[in-house]
Amino acid sequence: MSIQDRQGNYQKYNSDGSTPVMVVGSLAKFPKAVVPADDTPFVDGLTIGLYIGGTGNIVVLNEDDTKTTYIALSGGMIHPIQAKGIDATNTTATGILAVY
Repeated sequence: MSIQDRQGNYQKYNSDGSTPVMVVGSLAKFPKAVVPADDTPFVDGLTIGLYIGGTGNIVVLNEDDTKTTYIALSGGMIHPIQAKGIDATNTTATGILAVY
């Protein structure tokens, strides 16, 4: 569903009335709960973002199998991080969702 605003621009809305989330230039289609596990790739492949529910650190398994530690990511938001997986060791953030 689209609604035209006062400036003549169209805003898309989900069927429940909420607005879709924009991440890395595309719409986030579906989130999946993450259970961090060392060296274990996500079943659904590379993410377009990660939702962090509770502030903390995450250790990301990158597409090339290297690892990156992100320190003190803010909770309650989607971070535009492409991840192949999330390690359990040294990950302290909670409520993590993989966004595709």
